Amino acid sequence: MTDPISFDELGMEIVTGLEKGREEPAAGMPFKIALLGDFSGRAGRGLHDPSASARRPLAVDRDTIDELIARLKVEVHLSLETAGKSLAITFAELDDFHPDRLFQRLAVFQPLRKLRTALCDPKTFQEAAAIAGSMFAAPAGEKPVAEKKPPPPQGPQSGSLLDQVIAETTGQPVDPLPASAGKDELAGFVRAIVAPHLVPELSGQAELINAVDQAVAELMRAILHHPQFQEIEAAWRAVDFLVRRVDTGEELSIHLVDLTREEFQHDLSAADRRGTGLYRSFVEQATEQFGGAPWSALIGLYEFSPTIIDIALLGRMATLAGLAGAPFITAARDSFLGTDSLAATPDPSSWRELPDEETALWRKLRSSPQASWLGLCLPRFLLRLPFGEKTEPTESFAFEEFPGPPVPHDYLWGNPAVACAMLLGRSHGGNGRQMRATLAQDVENLPLHIYTDRGETCVTPCAEVLLTERAASRIMEKGFMPLLSFAGQDRARLGRFQSISSTAPRLDGRWN
Repeated sequence: MTDPISFDELGMEIVTGLEKGREEPAAGMPFKIALLGDFSGRAGRGLHDPSASARRPLAVDRDTIDELIARLKVEVHLSLETAGKSLAITFAELDDFHPDRLFQRLAVFQPLRKLRTALCDPKTFQEAAAIAGSMFAAPAGEKPVAEKKPPPPQGPQSGSLLDQVIAETTGQPVDPLPASAGKDELAGFVRAIVAPHLVPELSGQAELINAVDQAVAELMRAILHHPQFQEIEAAWRAVDFLVRRVDTGEELSIHLVDLTREEFQHDLSAADRRGTGLYRSFVEQATEQFGGAPWSALIGLYEFSPTIIDIALLGRMATLAGLAGAPFITAARDSFLGTDSLAATPDPSSWRELPDEETALWRKLRSSPQASWLGLCLPRFLLRLPFGEKTEPTESFAFEEFPGPPVPHDYLWGNPAVACAMLLGRSHGGNGRQMRATLAQDVENLPLHIYTDRGETCVTPCAEVLLTERAASRIMEKGFMPLLSFAGQDRARLGRFQSISSTAPRLDGRWN
């Protein structure tokens, strides 16, 4: 998008439409939640479909989530410096994100997987040890990490296990090769993965298997922590989080709208909002057609920053949400609070003010009629524990996602708007549309990562950071909904349901 978008003063027609959006729907209408996000991984592949917003929302529940993953042809393309190559990964079900499944099905792991199997088998150990010795030997001219002088293993036989491993590497059968040629090819492949962890002249079975596991683990971490992989895994684990905690059926339904952030922005930048796919899906087809069923909440699996374009984009979406009668809830980046990292600077006294131009536009949006239809929340919450022996063990190989102290940005964090969606769904399940006075706020049974660092027991907050009451109050004063962690507990609490509005902070919706 080249032209900046803006939101203008609303005409009487729009203001009237916003008032109409507060009307309670007819009896028997289901509570419909829409999740908007990049569920197919198209953004990471550089794909942009201008008509994507017109796609029909897809119903999802705990029994159909795998079916939708396959239907949407979920795929990511990762550029991995560790492996020195680009890697394409497709997904057909949620379990495909698990390290065991990745290890078993990705071609990049095949030579190491086959070698590991051979090392574990007494019948093939000697030949496998010779291959492993060549793979993990230091290159010519490189100083070994450690020196050992075991008896040299018996060289591999051409046309046997070595050829099978090479075939697994290339995906093609191979003709018998001289042992040296095979060694060179495999050594180059593996060194690209484990260059920082080379250990030469290994001989014992346990040592060799451990070396292979380290090679696998290094590559697996590079995959799991790649931003594009994390984005698509977080999207689907967020869907799984929601459908497993909310009872779906005739009274409540959850729908996915596969829309990248770029496509979302492109649609809302149209001069005529009535011509956008989002307007047709959430307003025209839901509230203006006979027999239409209005939406109850629109959840954006996106993050927004305090930039001119993002604030204007939020203003346009707030207007559309009001016309649909369904609040738009999404995530705010920490920069909205005047900090690069809320976890690093949780004290409000250290937060900066926004630049003058952004501040003026943000205040204008907060004082607008449509502001009560927009909810922004932060921080993120943990979607799964890191993989490891004491947390989530793997079966195919020894793997610690965090071999040392955890790196915060390598956790799999979830968009806090999904937690809000879960709370709305549960509130409706308990009280129907008469739920405003009893809106649920507690998010329980979250992953709680307990680990040891230099002999001390440490706990990672479920919602990224421990905030004081003063910080939480300041966040709410700024118009945001804070997700608050409890020290040492597997739960978090939404500070309160509210909109960004500075004049009418109650979050509007079709409920009482």
